[in-house]
Amino acid sequence: MFEQVVTKLRYYSYNGLPIRALPYIGELTGQNVDKMQAHNVFVRKIPKEKFGSRELDDFFKKFGEILSCKVSLTDDYKSRGYGFVCFRDPEAA
Repeated sequence: MFEQVVTKLRYYSYNGLPIRALPYIGELTGQNVDKMQAHNVFVRKIPKEKFGSRELDDFFKKFGEILSCKVSLTDDYKSRGYGFVCFRDPEAA
């Protein structure tokens, strides 16, 4: 049931604003920056309209299991046109 909830609530909106809800994953903490570097992909030139974190996740999940995925947003919740994808396995990245 936990996996169903995590999947359903991973990306949703509240009062019209986008929200990402991720389970705590210790390996993603700042202490493991060097270790996790090979797992991360920087994505640029993301279409700014109608392409958020959910769409980025949907696009990249064909390459492997995604731990974290986000499109960078401005203070007024508009896309900056770039984002990050963190895969469980470095080979997927």
